[in-house]
Amino acid sequence: MTTDDVSRGQLAGLARRCGVATSYVGWDELDHEVSSATIVAVLGSLGFAAGSADEIATAHAALDDEPWRMMLPPVTVSTEGSGSTFVVHVPHWNPVHVWITTEDGGDAHPSQVDVWVEPRVVDEILVGRATFEVPRDLTPGYHTLHALDPVSEVTARRPLIVTPRRLSTAARLTGRKRWGLAVQLYSTRSARSWGVGDFADLAQICEVAASSYGADFVQVNPLHAAQPHAPIEASPYLPVTRRFVNPLYIRVTDIPELSGLDKSVAKKLRALGRDFLDDNVNPRKIKRNKSFRAKMSILELIHRQPLDEARAAEYRAFRTREGKGLRRFATWCALTERYAPDDPRWSEHLQDKAFVKQQRHRLADRVEFYTWLQWICDQQLAEAQRAARSAGMDIGIIADLAVGVARHGADVWMLGDVLARGATVGAPPDGFNQQGQGWDQPPWHPGGWPRPAMRRTGTCSGRFFGMPGGCASTTSSGCSDCGGFRMAWDRPTAPMSGTTTMRSSASWRWKPSGPTPW
Repeated sequence: MTTDDVSRGQLAGLARRCGVATSYVGWDELDHEVSSATIVAVLGSLGFAAGSADEIATAHAALDDEPWRMMLPPVTVSTEGSGSTFVVHVPHWNPVHVWITTEDGGDAHPSQVDVWVEPRVVDEILVGRATFEVPRDLTPGYHTLHALDPVSEVTARRPLIVTPRRLSTAARLTGRKRWGLAVQLYSTRSARSWGVGDFADLAQICEVAASSYGADFVQVNPLHAAQPHAPIEASPYLPVTRRFVNPLYIRVTDIPELSGLDKSVAKKLRALGRDFLDDNVNPRKIKRNKSFRAKMSILELIHRQPLDEARAAEYRAFRTREGKGLRRFATWCALTERYAPDDPRWSEHLQDKAFVKQQRHRLADRVEFYTWLQWICDQQLAEAQRAARSAGMDIGIIADLAVGVARHGADVWMLGDVLARGATVGAPPDGFNQQGQGWDQPPWHPGGWPRPAMRRTGTCSGRFFGMPGGCASTTSSGCSDCGGFRMAWDRPTAPMSGTTTMRSSASWRWKPSGPTPW
């Protein structure tokens, strides 16, 4: 059955419920309807078949029943002191015990609210609903909700996120306007750069801007990691991950262990420095791949040098702090040396935890190398921030956050169904591009976001929110990946024929809403 057999009203009703827009205001300031084929395709990427009246009815029924199948919501978000509520589902008339484990290990007990909701038959079981209130004195943080049905002995635990009523992190910056520079770091080079601006150049820019001109910050392009081996993506807005950093920006000659290398390597370093002199002043082209290959060849040698006791302790602390996310990313980097991006094994064997663990052990040396690279990046970027603050900057370095990631990158492999594979992010038509834009980046899946992968997902970009002085995330279209903004989706096979989805800005939680025009 084709979309012609489905009434527009039926399709629009399901789309509205899923937060998919059915129309938008174009660059010409006129209303434009999204084609039914595009709406069906986007709904399909969200997991809802909508090609017939029966499929739409099935989708509505699934949306009706889904919350009743869950003992606790996938995630509960509350503002401190608001007394917001959440629901618990158990077989009708069964008792339920509900409690909270706080972030610091304490206990809290939500009170039940007298709200009657008719029980519902789901999967041939009569299910009841109880409503509870989040304690108003619960402090902001990442807590855990627990529920126990003592009759069936079924238990559940889910995240409870309490957000501050007001952020005070920037309170010290009130009272006067701040100003700074916006810099494309890769193009801002010095005599010691190897063809590409690096972290040492960034530190020097901050020092000059602050001490000579009184600047308060320097905002840089996204510093996210590109492919782990050349050729690498030229655009910093299409990274393989948003959590980790591109080793392209390392100043090789600033690594302490360099001093342990023999004279032949020192000679090679001097030769490479001379080879990049012309590239450092070339205004026409950034030779990223030439620079990346040269740096990686030296970094491989430096990595073999032992760390002194203090540096080894710092490295261990870094690995502990970054945890499983760092290990997974380093594993992905090592695997890319063996498996091409379009290798079908990425969606087969490399989704099997046991097989990946086996490969991680087999490639332990390479995993270790890519782990060490991130530590060097972290150290040099932190040093640039220290230089900025020491020179008098109130804020320091502001890192840009890309709107998404590449289709065949590390985040897509690590995040699984948190991303909607059947769609791509883009920008709506505007005065600059009347055809709209397709960015070839899979969007976040509104239904996948609140699942257990949410905490894992948050770390993937949350680390960049903790970057030096701050984080910025904007695009030319006004769409954003991290706030309560619309997100433009396209069909990969039919770009420039997209629509939008909506999500809430509250603690990274998607929230379907009605259609929103561009």
